Amino acid sequence: MNNYGQPPVVDENWEEVPQNPMVRGVYKGYTVKKGDILITNGTSSSGLLGHAAIANGNEYILDIPGKGETTRQWSTAKWMKEYDGNGWVKVYRLKDSSVANAAATWADKNYYSTKGTSKQDIFPKYGLTGSRYAKNPTYCSKIVLQAFYFGTGSKPVVQVFPSLVTVYDLPNYFSKDYKPQQVKYFK
Repeated sequence: MNNYGQPPVVDENWEEVPQNPMVRGVYKGYTVKKGDILITNGTSSSGLLGHAAIANGNEYILDIPGKGETTRQWSTAKWMKEYDGNGWVKVYRLKDSSVANAAATWADKNYYSTKGTSKQDIFPKYGLTGSRYAKNPTYCSKIVLQAFYFGTGSKPVVQVFPSLVTVYDLPNYFSKDYKPQQVKYFK
């Protein structure tokens, strides 16, 4: 049981989880939950287009910031520091946490790490061209909607999947039974 004083042999795909993973997932009283949708107008384009992201874990936010960039996974504190103060940030959450978890896992494994670890091995390009079903190129709000469309199985989560997914309309693309509710507003 104690390996006779020897350190355990660790699988190379094994990843150590922090003792208290929620500590860094808290920002100004908001505790991020896997599957949360974050929408902000605090972007470099003066809030005209906005920006969206999904919490792909109880600590991290996944997004693609813009032209010439690829996806990234930032801590909640880092992501919020980037966007809070430059405008507003709204956080939306689905009532069904199993649906939110499934969507977040799909986003993570399709846009960041095929193994679901902190080591990135997927690098899509930013772009507004391509099919709504394609993963490369992609853009921020498309990643979020795809996660809830593809990652939730046969559940009727997404009601409308337009060819161009606009940031500020994201909550309106969900069906009535799965419509995300705003749970936090930072200004």
